[in-house]
Amino acid sequence: MASFAAAGRDILAAPPDEGLHVRFLGSGSACWEREPRTSKIFRRYSSVLIDGSFLIDYTWMAADMLPDGCRPKTIIYTHSHGDHYDPKAAVRLGVRDVYLQRGWLEDARRDFAKAVSEIGGEAPTIHPLDVCVPFSLDGYEILPLPGNHWTGRPHEQALIYKVSKHCADGVVRLLYATDTSGLMSTVFFHGFTKKEPITAVIMEATGNPLQKFGALNISHSTASTVNEIFTSYLKPGKGRYMPSPGQPVYLTHIGYYEWGQKTFDDEMPSGLALAHDGLEVIFKPIGKA
Repeated sequence: MASFAAAGRDILAAPPDEGLHVRFLGSGSACWEREPRTSKIFRRYSSVLIDGSFLIDYTWMAADMLPDGCRPKTIIYTHSHGDHYDPKAAVRLGVRDVYLQRGWLEDARRDFAKAVSEIGGEAPTIHPLDVCVPFSLDGYEILPLPGNHWTGRPHEQALIYKVSKHCADGVVRLLYATDTSGLMSTVFFHGFTKKEPITAVIMEATGNPLQKFGALNISHSTASTVNEIFTSYLKPGKGRYMPSPGQPVYLTHIGYYEWGQKTFDDEMPSGLALAHDGLEVIFKPIGKA
């Protein structure tokens, strides 16, 4: 487990056609802000760096986890909660383009204008997204899908994303799903299609990741929830979920618990793996699907 000190400073340099390279800049939920940042089991707020190119979510906690020389110019936000969305951190990074759900577009414009007035710099261009309307970003196709998560803003829909990358040997389709309580039916019908199946998954498990049985959480998931979806409902290799052999579903957005990474790893159900800050994963392309 990485401590709060800088860790894993190598620039992401996977060959473009090797797959989709994901670096977890953080793997924790909002409650980690209350814990001492010198703790050996500390987790930063959840965010990921894709191929060293763009970010999904970004806050001040992730700044020391960016590889040396890597300053992405694009952030895609899942929603407006402070453990995912931090305008000042984005402005300090020099971000030029921001993507977020249309319902809170004007709020975000005001937030970024305020950040610039307080710390200087330039406000990014903010692009509005609509549910189930894909957009292209530097060769990636990204499909915004609805998350089952209340943000407190009446007009905001939290988003999760399907990120597709075509490689020489096939395609990677990554579902990045945080924050969400399970997956809404819209996700199954528009994301997990037999024509374009999901090949990789990163999903939240804010509730106890070692919980053996399901428990209701109206805004978040547990490992049990994720396990039921991807082993019982969407069985690997059955047409809608087609991961590489042996590739687990990675869990992130973990709540605060007293035990560390080894305990999680030793007890984790088969088919799931708990991410940690600084973890790097290359998701391999699947055939010509």
